Amino acid sequence: MKIVLDFSAYLKYNKGVQKSEVMQMSPRTGRPKLDDPKVNRTSVNLDREMLERLEAYCLEHQITKGEAIRRGIHLLLEKEK
Repeated sequence: MKIVLDFSAYLKYNKGVQKSEVMQMSPRTGRPKLDDPKVNRTSVNLDREMLERLEAYCLEHQITKGEAIRRGIHLLLEKEK
């Protein structure tokens, strides 16, 4: 059995599109830049019970796990003052 590749439809489609048409995209595509991007990653090992409690808290408060952990760190730091 021979497999034949047919690029004629691709060539016909791209023949009518000029480069200037393709290059006219908005410069503001994608997500906006953040003032304080969170680029540092940290991992933590949790047992099953703690992970379930964290996930339940996040669902209840509609926040991400990262946001919940950041809030917990802030609470600990404020408690020490």
